[in-house]
Amino acid sequence: RLEWGPSVDNRVVNYFVERENNNGRVLLGRTGNSETEFLDEAPLLGTSTYFVSAAGSGPRQSSAASVTLTLTRSHRTDNLKN
Repeated sequence: RLEWGPSVDNRVVNYFVERENNNGRVLLGRTGNSETEFLDEAPLLGTSTYFVSAAGSGPRQSSAASVTLTLTRSHRTDNLKN
């Protein structure tokens, strides 16, 4: 799960979330302007860099904030209990 603070620019209409690894960079999805978290439903083993960028009502897009994560193993989440 990725979480970020909201943009201070009141013209932001949504956020784009991308993931980059050895296979290239792919758009995972977007959220609304008040949604500041995103869940990667299918994270990849190995090292991935996630990018979040704010998009405004005009043609400009903000610089992306990024974080690099390394996933060394996984488990089936449907077997977990609260």
